[in-house]
Order: sequence, then structure tokens, then C-alpha cells
Amino acid sequence: MLALLLAGGVAVASGKMIACARGQRTLLDMMAILQACRQYDVLHGGWPLSLDALQGLLPEDQFNNVWGYPFMIASNAERIWVETDVPLGVVGRSFKGAHVVVYGVEGKDRVRLSTSRMQGQAARLVYEKRNVYVP
Repeated sequence: MLALLLAGGVAVASGKMIACARGQRTLLDMMAILQACRQYDVLHGGWPLSLDALQGLLPEDQFNNVWGYPFMIASNAERIWVETDVPLGVVGRSFKGAHVVVYGVEGKDRVRLSTSRMQGQAARLVYEKRNVYVP
């Protein structure tokens, strides 16, 4: 019985570590996409209209997150954002100084990061224990 409880505890801890690693990877990919969008803006004088426009600025495997959901970009005259869906509960709702928005969509959470021309370099963000923050 004790072995079963220990094995269950290890499985839960291992599952949380995997979810944390996936959350961190998704956040890093989103920041890389924002940086590629900034490079595109410098090269072409405007935000890209789609991820396809970033060919050559991003690795080919960076168009979907680790859960298989696509990354999406949208913009207005001054701001661009990247967003993607993640399983419900992977990201908390507490953010400290980051341009991060999380909202529910059809049983999942949608995470949105944004930057503007005025911000300069995108802030370094960290994902830890379901929270996203600027260290």
C-alpha cells in the first residue's frame, strides 16, 4: 500500500514537473516570437501579418506550442501580441509587471503576451508554479 502511495506521489510530482517545463517552453517560444516580430518590424517597417511572414526568423517547430496548439499573432498600429491556448489551469492568474493576459476559451486557457514599439526589448519572463513574472 505504501509503495502504491509513493508511486502515486512520484507520478503526481513528475506530472507537475512536466507541466512546469512545458509552461516554461511555451513562454520562451512566445517571447521568441515577439522578438522575431520586432526584428520583422525593423526590417520591413511594420508588424508581420501572420507567423508565415516570420519564416527564417523562427525555427520551423515554433509554430505550435508543446501541447500542439498553434501560436497566433495580431497587431494594431503600435502593439503586437502573440497568443496560444494551454490546458486549463496550467497558468495562474497572478502576474507581476508583465504584459500578460490569460482568459478562458472553450475549456482551455488562452495566454497572450504583448509588446509595443515603445517598449524596446521584450521583458524577460519566468514561468514558475503556474505564475508568470518578471524576475
